[in-house]
Amino acid sequence: GTTTWWRRLSGKMEKKDIKELIEEFEQDMVDKEVKQVAEGGTNEVTPLETKQMEQALTRASDIFKPEVSCVFAFLHLRIPLDLIHIVTRVRGAEYNPKRFHAVVLRIREPKATAIIYASGKLVCMGARNEKAANLACRKFVRILQKVGYSEAKFAPTKAEPLIRNVMAKVKVPFPIRLEDLAVAHRDFVSFEPEIFPGLIYRMASPRVTIFVFVTGTVLVVGAKNRNQVYLAFDSIFPVLVEFKKVPEEESHTSSNISAPVTGGNNTELDPSTDARAESSGGPDQVEVFDEDEEDEEDAE
Repeated sequence: GTTTWWRRLSGKMEKKDIKELIEEFEQDMVDKEVKQVAEGGTNEVTPLETKQMEQALTRASDIFKPEVSCVFAFLHLRIPLDLIHIVTRVRGAEYNPKRFHAVVLRIREPKATAIIYASGKLVCMGARNEKAANLACRKFVRILQKVGYSEAKFAPTKAEPLIRNVMAKVKVPFPIRLEDLAVAHRDFVSFEPEIFPGLIYRMASPRVTIFVFVTGTVLVVGAKNRNQVYLAFDSIFPVLVEFKKVPEEESHTSSNISAPVTGGNNTELDPSTDARAESSGGPDQVEVFDEDEEDEEDAE
């Protein structure tokens, strides 16, 4: 059962099939344990099956592809900048030293925002992917070169890489029990539903922060690159499956059940009818027509 499930999971499938596959996998494991106990054998899982299970659960990013929504880039120009000189010569630049000691500069293509400090540091935010962040940083450097800072260069180093923070979003097809997850992983979790509806999971390796919501939405923040995003989601996915919320079965039992009438004087009354009769002061009075009384009235 595990091998069949693993082969199906390794192939191409749609997101809607994952819920059925997880339930099928869990049922296969239960059936296998029951069968082994009935045959008098051990119910331990073999190392090969354990490896297959781990591989199946660590490939969650192949099925639920995290979508990168925002990339933060950092660039050090290594030259001092005159912010007033920049804001007076660059169209669209904003500078309010009383509120924030940096120039805010925006471009439309690619859509990104730069925060430029007097020390020569530049922070680019709002880019949709790594390629857009790289192009936006080059354009910001070119703008500074045109206003008189010819020494400004786009030269990220290995010690100071360009991409510093990648934020991604992914949706799993089942709700999550945040309260139980917070209790089981309290050393890594911060959950205050009165302040913030999401659960904050601080992962040690890779060093990222994951926001988990009851609807199944997962946000990965703080990753250095896209690979760390995939690794973080692959690590948290087995935990999400463990604490998935199972919909409660609605009970269809009726509280008021009346027995059928058997005829004669052995009629069994409904208790709810007796209660209504007592609350109204007695049973409903039924008018009985006597044939003799009707004949007397006709004779008169």
